[in-house]
Amino acid sequence: MLKSYKAIFNRNELLVEDNALNDAKIIQKTKTTSKNEYIMHLVAEDVLDCLKRAKELYIKHFECNPKSIEIEKTSVTINQNNQSLEKDKQIQSDNYLNLARAIMRA
Repeated sequence: MLKSYKAIFNRNELLVEDNALNDAKIIQKTKTTSKNEYIMHLVAEDVLDCLKRAKELYIKHFECNPKSIEIEKTSVTINQNNQSLEKDKQIQSDNYLNLARAIMRA
């Protein structure tokens, strides 16, 4: 059974200021940022398969290694026949219903 995952790259990067080291070589001033954060949605068999695919796709897209990767499981599960569950059907029917309401108001 294939599962849906969300891969988050470079979240909460640690930035060290140039003069942040003291005499004992201890980092004192650091900042975190998420400005380089990149999110990718993947379908994989398990978490390790998702991690492998996510890293390969990131390297292919950006031509460098990611600094960090976080994998989160999403609620949608996909059958082997690549058919989505009832959740996707419900979303699609809701979209058609909203479209019909908008047409009737016009």
